[in-house]
Amino acid sequence: MTASWKTFQLSERAANLPASATLALAAKAGALRAEGKPVVNMTVGEPDFATPQNIVDAAFRAVAEGATRYTPTAGTPALRQAVADLCSKCHGINLEPENVVVTPGGKFALFSACQALLNPGDEVLIPAPYWVSYPRAVELAGGVARAIPTSIGQHYLLTAKELEANLTHKVKLLILNSPSNPTGAGYGRKGLEKLAEVLAAHPQVRVLWDDIYRRLVYDHFEYVSPATVSDLAERCLFLDGVSKTYAMTGWRIGWAIGPKEVIAAMTRIQGHATSNAAAVSQAAALEALTGPQDSVDHMLLEFTRRRSLIMKLFGGIRGVRFVPPDGAFYLFCDVSAILDEQGGTDEELADRILHEALVAAVPGTPFGAPGHLRFSFATSDENIEEAARRLKKMLGTASH
Repeated sequence: MTASWKTFQLSERAANLPASATLALAAKAGALRAEGKPVVNMTVGEPDFATPQNIVDAAFRAVAEGATRYTPTAGTPALRQAVADLCSKCHGINLEPENVVVTPGGKFALFSACQALLNPGDEVLIPAPYWVSYPRAVELAGGVARAIPTSIGQHYLLTAKELEANLTHKVKLLILNSPSNPTGAGYGRKGLEKLAEVLAAHPQVRVLWDDIYRRLVYDHFEYVSPATVSDLAERCLFLDGVSKTYAMTGWRIGWAIGPKEVIAAMTRIQGHATSNAAAVSQAAALEALTGPQDSVDHMLLEFTRRRSLIMKLFGGIRGVRFVPPDGAFYLFCDVSAILDEQGGTDEELADRILHEALVAAVPGTPFGAPGHLRFSFATSDENIEEAARRLKKMLGTASH
């Protein structure tokens, strides 16, 4: 007998909430693969490396020792202390465990931060391109997400002039991600200082600083913490986690660091929404932060080499432009020349590439940047080479 439910009426927020574009494209690619088609999937933002063995071993030990129960909502004391110690060194500020809340994934740190800081109608400025979940988290908290478009000519970085033009008394938050998903672009010290000068005249504005790719930066770029920039240091709530740095996406451990009263509010929200992050995952994260770091160095070397490879090969595709990424593992490509010639949207082009070339990429529109495609190079050399070969066959070879 098939179950039959009365029709449920969805809330407006649920009915209007779009699915994650990156996960949707990955699902399409997976469906084609299930049909036996050799799809090269360059959609997913997760390292293709195994979680380091010392971290896995720590998880097994924790389970054997009984790490199968609730922990304190804000995280185990040991992990909160480890995060405080790590971030104190990284940002040059003195942090205590009470400045830390451990969350079930970095995405929930973003969600609970918006819930804790925003009232209905509060505006949040988000430079575009942006990670697809930023505006959704703002809107679910009753806030108003306002995108500020940037361009390839400015390396997709927000300028002080653009920030000044968009600030109003209603703006309560600015979200910055450095290095960025989807562009890989990072803010240098001079750029941050100029933004700070503008914010100095707007004391009501706070900054959500997404640090998730902090360790995955390339030799030419020096990561700068906003905590070392005057007029930014006391405005920032930092979001981070183990997913990207330690190839631990499935373990679902993130955190936020900030003023104790904000962290306490986020902890109360988490207590009603999810309770604590998984005990065994917290034990694994503790080992990740306090154990050997050679796996991070190895992974970064691999991404550095793949970055060079994809830029060399994709630079030979007709109609494709990009800025060399400062960090992360994405190549964000301006394909407006292709669209001008062939017509259609970036979403339609991504669909054509998927079905004709069997290469899966994420269109720029969900990132707030129409006319672009994002390719993840968190994949093998063979996949990068094969994707480039197929795209050149479909789109043509660039003339230099």
